[in-house]
Amino acid sequence: MTMIMVEQNKRSIQMSDEKTTQTAQPGDTVLVNYRGSYDSPEGEVFDSSFEREPVKFKIGSQTMIPGFESLVTGMSPGETKEEVLAPDEAYGPHREDYIMKMSKDKFPDDFEFEIGLTVQGSTPDGLPVLARIVENAGQEVTLDFNHPLSGRTLNFKVELLDILNGAEDEISR
Repeated sequence: MTMIMVEQNKRSIQMSDEKTTQTAQPGDTVLVNYRGSYDSPEGEVFDSSFEREPVKFKIGSQTMIPGFESLVTGMSPGETKEEVLAPDEAYGPHREDYIMKMSKDKFPDDFEFEIGLTVQGSTPDGLPVLARIVENAGQEVTLDFNHPLSGRTLNFKVELLDILNGAEDEISR
């Protein structure tokens, strides 16, 4: 940063060549590319927007996992960051109380029970829920209602493309 002091009528004026860059803050709608991978030696990618459309979301709206929102907060357009997120910052811990046994008579008669299959149901309030079949034994099936990425430490690479200032459908450059 260069500071220039100019004396004019015995007053000092400070000028700076430092550019102020906007950073993403809660309430901002941002446009990002990201790559999520497992925290393992193989580093297998489980999702990436780099090969498709960027993701647009409002910071603080809780539409993204907490660690992802924290990673983007404070970034400037054009900046790229990589971070490892612990389960609590990502999809939460894997909870044993989210694994339930259910009678097979709750399913259609012709239902094919396959380990690993994702099934959809609804809560008593009518909200949709997803679960994976983890065990198929006798007249019961065991369902895991945890998010498939719960309990996992994840790596994210995030590139902030733009901060959309009020015009959420237009990119401000």
